[in-house]
Amino acid sequence: MTYRAPVRDLAFTLEAVAGMADVAATGAFPDYDADVAAAVIEAAGQFSEEVLATL
Repeated sequence: MTYRAPVRDLAFTLEAVAGMADVAATGAFPDYDADVAAAVIEAAGQFSEEVLATL
């Protein structure tokens, strides 16, 4: 069985559960952007599937 990182679940958790859009609106994290967060999650998922899962 091939490991698939829960990328959609992680993105949902950041947005809906952690409320990162509200946190970003406070100005505490001026460099935060939902698109950047999605790209980071995708890259981490790819790394975990291609590198970590093979260990």
